[in-house]
Amino acid sequence: MSFASPAPLILTLALDTDSQAYFDELRRQHFPAKINYLAAHVTLFHHLPGRTRRG
Repeated sequence: MSFASPAPLILTLALDTDSQAYFDELRRQHFPAKINYLAAHVTLFHHLPGRTRRG
């Protein structure tokens, strides 16, 4: 018997002011200017495994 997997977790983290400035600067230096219209951000994707059957 198999169980359906739960939906994945998708989290976007807030950064402190100094970290935001640091990552925004890195993004400005290394990301194409014509498509760089978002502030730097951290997004985590995690998919928890489905329940396992024991016994």
